[in-house]
Amino acid sequence: MTTKAAWVLLGVLGCAAVACSGGKDTSDDDDAGQAGSGGTGGSAGAGADGGSSATGGSSATGGGAATGGSSATGGSSATGGSSATGGSSATGGAGGSTGGTATGGSAGSTGGSDNGGTAGSSGSGTIVDCTGPFGAPDLLFRASAGEIPQSLSITGDDLELFYEIESEATGPRLEVRKRADRLAAFGAPAALPSELLSICTGATGPSLDVSNDGLRLYLTCVDTSGESITAGLLRVAERPSRSSNAFTLRADPVGLAGVSISVSADELTALWSDYADRSAPKPVMATRSSTAGLFGAASGPPGAERDTLRHPEISGDLRNLYGALDPGIGLSHLVMYARPSPAVSFGAPTSEGLPTPPAGIDDPATADVEGVEDLSPTLSADCRSLYFLRYTHGPQRTFDVYAARR
Repeated sequence: MTTKAAWVLLGVLGCAAVACSGGKDTSDDDDAGQAGSGGTGGSAGAGADGGSSATGGSSATGGGAATGGSSATGGSSATGGSSATGGSSATGGAGGSTGGTATGGSAGSTGGSDNGGTAGSSGSGTIVDCTGPFGAPDLLFRASAGEIPQSLSITGDDLELFYEIESEATGPRLEVRKRADRLAAFGAPAALPSELLSICTGATGPSLDVSNDGLRLYLTCVDTSGESITAGLLRVAERPSRSSNAFTLRADPVGLAGVSISVSADELTALWSDYADRSAPKPVMATRSSTAGLFGAASGPPGAERDTLRHPEISGDLRNLYGALDPGIGLSHLVMYARPSPAVSFGAPTSEGLPTPPAGIDDPATADVEGVEDLSPTLSADCRSLYFLRYTHGPQRTFDVYAARR
C-alpha cells in the first residue's frame, strides 16, 4: 500500500502498521502504485437486483427494482413498473412490463415486483440525475490495524458492499457486508469463497466489481513483478441468488483487464487503470456487443485518456466518469468528468460537490506524506450515493470506508 522510491507491493503490507522511510508514502489499494500516485481498487458501477427502488421501493410486498422497472422516486415506473403493493399500479402493466432501468443496468430482466407479473426486459439506458452536491460523508467502518480495504463495489440497491482486504497477518481475502435497508448500518463482514483468490499468485488479491443485480463478480489479477504492469485475464464469478455468498468462477475469461476493474451497469463496458507507467496510471476502457461476448481492445475514455486518473467508475448512462486524481501534492481526491452523451468526449474534471478530504499538515522534516486522500469511488444505480475509501497518512495510518448521499 505504501510506495517509496522503489516499488512496494500492497500485498506484502510491509508498511501497513507504521510509516515507512525513504520517500513519501502513498496509497494503492489495487496492488499498484508509485510515490505520489498509488492506486485504489476499482469501484463498481452500481446497479440493482430487482427488488428495491432508488428511494426504498423495496418493501415487504416487493416494490419495483431500481434497475428493472421502477422510477427514481418510489418504486413504480410511470409507464408500467410495479407498485409498492405488489406489481400493478393504476397505470402500470403487469410487474414492470417496461423494465426500463434507472441507469441502463443489466438487471432489467428482474424488473417485476416480488408479488406481481412478469419480469421486465433489459434496461434501455434511461438517463439518471447525477447532478447536485453530495452531503457530508458518513463513516461506515474503519479497517482493523494491519488491514486495508480496497476495490470497493456496491450493488445497485445499496444493500451489499463488496471489497478486498489486504491483511498483513493473513493475506488477501474478499468480503461482503449486507443490510436490509439502504439507510441502515451494514452488518458484520462475511467472507467470500477462497476459490476466488485462485486467479492470483503470490500475496496479492484481485480487483473486483459486482454487477447491478448482485449475481456476478468481475475479477482481475495482474502481475506486478516486472518493470511495467500488463493486463491480466478478466474473470467472472456467479452465484445463484442474493441469499447466497457461494460465488463460483466461470471456466472461461471474458477478456483482459488491469488494475481497478469496473464494469458499467449494462456490463458492456469495462474500465480500469493502465499502469504501464507506474508513476502515471491512465484510465482505459473496453467494450463488447453483448454480455455473452468478449471485451475488445482497450482505449482511453475520450477527454480523460491523458489524465493520471485511478479507480475509474462510470455512471449507468455512461455520461459521468468518477475517479481519484492527484493534483500534484501526493494525495488524491475524488473528481467527476461529465459529457452530454456517450457519443462525445468528457469535459474537464471537477471535484465540485464531491466529498473532499480534510486538510492535513505535511511535516517537511519527514520523508513521508502526512495528510488525507480519498480513493476508490463506487456509485449507486440512482447516482445518489457515493462510497469511497479515505486513507489518512501518518505514523498511525487509518483506512476508513465512507458513504455520501445527494
